[in-house]
Amino acid sequence: MSAPLAGAGCFTTGTCPDLDPPEEVLLDMPDAALTALVNKCKMDFDCQPLCNEVFTRKHGAPPPSTLHTCELTVDGESSLDMVIFGVDGQCIGGRRPAGYRRGRPCGPAVGAYLAQQAELEAASVRAFADLHDDLIALGAPGSLVRAAVAAAADEVRHARLCDRHARRYGATPDLRTIGAAPRRTRAQLAKDNLVEGCVRETYGAVVAAYQARAARDPEVRGAMRSIARDEAKHAALSWRLHRWVWPQLSDDERRDAVAATAAARAELADRAGEPDAELREVAGLPDAVSGRAMLAALDAVVWTARLDAA
Repeated sequence: MSAPLAGAGCFTTGTCPDLDPPEEVLLDMPDAALTALVNKCKMDFDCQPLCNEVFTRKHGAPPPSTLHTCELTVDGESSLDMVIFGVDGQCIGGRRPAGYRRGRPCGPAVGAYLAQQAELEAASVRAFADLHDDLIALGAPGSLVRAAVAAAADEVRHARLCDRHARRYGATPDLRTIGAAPRRTRAQLAKDNLVEGCVRETYGAVVAAYQARAARDPEVRGAMRSIARDEAKHAALSWRLHRWVWPQLSDDERRDAVAATAAARAELADRAGEPDAELREVAGLPDAVSGRAMLAALDAVVWTARLDAA
């Protein structure tokens, strides 16, 4: 599922969706570790470690995904070094394959929204194909492997549904092919599953269920009803996978995965804004109050409880 977070800035009527604005951080009296990263950026043109560290210090956890912007410049007013970084502002939903970057579908708000839905659903097919291969390589139970195959088939159907409805609203999705990713270690799989499955897919299932009730367009309501049902199964798969892999990790690997999960949850909360009025009415996206209420309920009842019990 690729249900967006309301207010993520993904869709504006009659325009191409853009990434969220990057953040700017002044480096006022950096410590030795940060100074070393600044020098590495300047001398070796390798700024990603610097941006990751500044993001972590500012937000209290590592970035949940690769930063789409990472620059070191000089502030014109203070003459201090300034780091500019940004997390990909794509809409929030289900599993993204490694290295995925969202497209920029153009058109009216509802058409662009549905087009990006279709693109993300298609990308999720690759994500589940990669998951299938990882599970086999890691000796996972056959029930998890079979569930990944079924989930990929679900995402093919979702992409076709959203593609058809996007075209009804005047937008054409770019359902491009994404190549297979390298095999992940057990720790990498566990962390990705928490972020992409236990957080994003679980939230995506809740948003789709909301849309299945709230969308004014009866065809969109029907599509979201079908998608929500499947996404609930995908979220359950994510938690089953979590229960299988978690006992096999070291304490350090668990801490790293928990930090990434916290960052993903915080990202959802940071972007719980007000969607376009047409998206609320026609596509049924939750308003800011409803979106934050969903996140609060998930945090209290699902995420915190299940992670503490692991």
